[in-house]
Amino acid sequence: LSFRLFMTSSPPPKKTSLLTFSSGGWVLLVSLLFTLVAAFLVLLPVWQTGFRSAVGDGANPDTYGFYLNNLTIPRDQLLAVGISKDGIRAIPSALAETATPEQVDLITKNEHIRFLVPEDRIIGLTIGAESRAYPVRVLAVHELCNDFLGDGPSRTPVAISYSPLCDSIVVFDRRSNLTKNPDSAPEFGVSGLLYNSNLIMYDRQSNPRDESLWSQLALRAISGPQVNTPLNLLPYELTTWGQWRKKHPTTLALLGLRTLKKQYGREPYNLYYADDQLKFPVAPLWPGPQLKKLHIAVTHYSTTTSTTAPTLLWRAIPAENLHAATTTPSHPITLHTFLFAWYAFHKDTTDWSSLPPKN
Repeated sequence: LSFRLFMTSSPPPKKTSLLTFSSGGWVLLVSLLFTLVAAFLVLLPVWQTGFRSAVGDGANPDTYGFYLNNLTIPRDQLLAVGISKDGIRAIPSALAETATPEQVDLITKNEHIRFLVPEDRIIGLTIGAESRAYPVRVLAVHELCNDFLGDGPSRTPVAISYSPLCDSIVVFDRRSNLTKNPDSAPEFGVSGLLYNSNLIMYDRQSNPRDESLWSQLALRAISGPQVNTPLNLLPYELTTWGQWRKKHPTTLALLGLRTLKKQYGREPYNLYYADDQLKFPVAPLWPGPQLKKLHIAVTHYSTTTSTTAPTLLWRAIPAENLHAATTTPSHPITLHTFLFAWYAFHKDTTDWSSLPPKN
């Protein structure tokens, strides 16, 4: 009996306490927040392109959905090289995150990565009172960055384009001649197609059939509703990060997508740059050496030598002689590219006399 009384008078077992905020629940909440932010950064570029599945089979340009009936280049020279439309993700303006020079130094120091050091090449752009640096190592991953620079009347929707196979840079205003409102300017993406080994871009539209293809070094649209429309070129400076920040101490620098920061520290094109071998067909081909060894700057020239000779629009010089380049006040444009690439696009409209002999 006493045993039974003892058993019935024992207190009930204590209930196990649930996880509370003060006992560690905050850790789960913070982890969830970081997960949501990471998912947002990964999915936003996809959202920018309409959550469309991959378009383009990597082999046939007709599968990319672009209007090609008015294509202005030889059809057989438009190449699909194994990359789908948007297979290389351009940076949308909503993700064009920037940092001050001091913040860049902290990133390089604390994250132990080669993100941006003084000798790195950058594309420097100034509009109004605002200056910005776009690291070439970031653009080598994305090939295109959409952005806005300036405030008020000087607010400008820009695109910074870089084609690694040609080491070519073209910066332009994303507005066409018919689009004056900066917020109505289309954003540009990477088509996944090449012409003369050079980047072909497209302007994003709500209906893909309204999109046009733009050749970076042809400097114009080559198909679609905007066919033959020239790019609105903007002046830029190709220099090093160290020189640029010294000249523009209040500059901002493009960070790219922080989820890809390890990729920005790599040098994926080093082997390609080591010799003059090209990966894809180019025509016409520079008839001499130094196809890729010679990096040239081309400046606006514009003169007619005779009534029968073509108008020369550009002067090509070795990039190391850039200080000798001259531009007209109405066209203060200098572009940078490998020799083979500019020759393929502008053989007959360029003054080549400042270059070394072809043989």
